[in-house]
Amino acid sequence: MVEAFKREQRQKLVTLCREAGIVEAEGLADVLGLLLEGARVNRRSVGPNGPSAHFVTIAEAVIASFSAAGERVREGA
Repeated sequence: MVEAFKREQRQKLVTLCREAGIVEAEGLADVLGLLLEGARVNRRSVGPNGPSAHFVTIAEAVIASFSAAGERVREGA
């Protein structure tokens, strides 16, 4: 049951990334999934003021890096 949920969650992330025009949609989905999983565990073990509190900022940076990488690929750099 957990495995099915995780697969479905990953597929939703892949779809969102593709719809956003990310060239490496599966890679970004995997990174975001791992980041989210780590943030969940961190929040439970350290609390809401630990590193998980920076999840959104970190996720935005990761998304930006994949967006920039896609732009370089499209430009042929």
